Amino acid sequence: MRYATKILVWILFILGIFSVSGYSSVNAQTTENINDNYTFLLKNPNQVNKFLKELNINNKDVKITVIKEIGLVYIEDCGSKENLQQELAPSSKKLDGYISAEGELPELKVPLDEPNIINAKDVKKEEMQDLQNPPLKSSYFKPFNWYLEDITDNYQVQRINKGENTSIALIDSGIDQNHPLLARNINLNLGENYTSDEFNINDEMGHGTSVAGILTSIAPNMTVVPYKVLGTEDGESIWLLKAIIDATNDGNDILNLSLGTYESTTNKEEQLLIKAYKEAIKYANKHGVLVVSAAGNLSKNLDEGKNNNEMYLPGNLKSVITVSSNTNANTLASYSNYGKNIDFSAPGGDIGVNFDIKGLILTTFPVNKPNSSIDQAMGIPPGYTLSNGTSLSAPQVSATAALIISEYKKINGKNPNINKTVKYLKKGALDLGNPGYDVYFGYGKINAYQSLISIK
Repeated sequence: MRYATKILVWILFILGIFSVSGYSSVNAQTTENINDNYTFLLKNPNQVNKFLKELNINNKDVKITVIKEIGLVYIEDCGSKENLQQELAPSSKKLDGYISAEGELPELKVPLDEPNIINAKDVKKEEMQDLQNPPLKSSYFKPFNWYLEDITDNYQVQRINKGENTSIALIDSGIDQNHPLLARNINLNLGENYTSDEFNINDEMGHGTSVAGILTSIAPNMTVVPYKVLGTEDGESIWLLKAIIDATNDGNDILNLSLGTYESTTNKEEQLLIKAYKEAIKYANKHGVLVVSAAGNLSKNLDEGKNNNEMYLPGNLKSVITVSSNTNANTLASYSNYGKNIDFSAPGGDIGVNFDIKGLILTTFPVNKPNSSIDQAMGIPPGYTLSNGTSLSAPQVSATAALIISEYKKINGKNPNINKTVKYLKKGALDLGNPGYDVYFGYGKINAYQSLISIK
């Protein structure tokens, strides 16, 4: 594994309800400008070496991290914590011509609230058998696996393809590598932990494991490569940017980003982050890698956010496949964001106004962590959890894309390009809402089976 130096605190919010988190939201809260880090995004990535020579920093307490592929230079003062701008001031004029954007990357906060779906003691416990590690599609878990039956046409898709010879980069909080339903799918040779120097990608939060359970249930022979950019509750922006580049260079077919943040298009530091994000995604796309992201869970019209100088990232970027959530009644989930950059919808679950807990969806959770009180009240065993959110819709699209790539490769002897993969996603999608494309469901609700039978 490769490990990045711990540099800038960028706490990514987590999309979806998952044992320790309620309906997620994000509020950008920039801490006092202590200037213990500073970042430059260059106009020309090929000038990184020349820029560093001009920068000429000899302070042993200063660490520099470079992402050459996008021309990003990140500088951290790990010693005195004095104002880095003063340290850099002598070089400022001669560096101006190199720079596209600069500043201190902003700190963001993640609210972690206990789910408030319904009082757990009032939940009627289901009669469930005592089975050992049943798959998510098991009848043991009805009715909470309705979403898997929905997008796979009752698992008919797996009679055609199971995702062989494809890999999905899980850029998230890690994964439970010992989970019986996930262990066989994980590639630890390429997996990376950016959050510490420890040699593991263990999931301290639970979110990555929940996303992975959906990926492997839809495409059971696909490989998951975990890139851990979140610890117990936070991460750093430099980790995420590095993970996108590393996952691309590692040859993954798809990047799954079940996370997101809201940034101001008028704030200098946040403009820097927006530009860096765009460059990282552009790099992935240039190398034929499909990027899939969740739409976010604040019931927002993302188009109105743009009018108010707010941008949601990465899901509202045009080069990213952005996924909203629908319910088991094929309506937009109450929490799901929407807007003209939504590409597809996938089941994310919802309890609705009647607090119907059967509208939630079931996925995996770390076996060594207690699941929620609601899970326990419903008789859900350790290693599983009830949840909802656009972060659980995104992996359904990622897994479907993996099936498409695998099937196309089997028929044609080569990978489809990004446009062809998206074409087959569209061909299989079920139109919801107004006829044709709309801002709530994009081109429609994903259907893996219909996508695969359209491939020639």
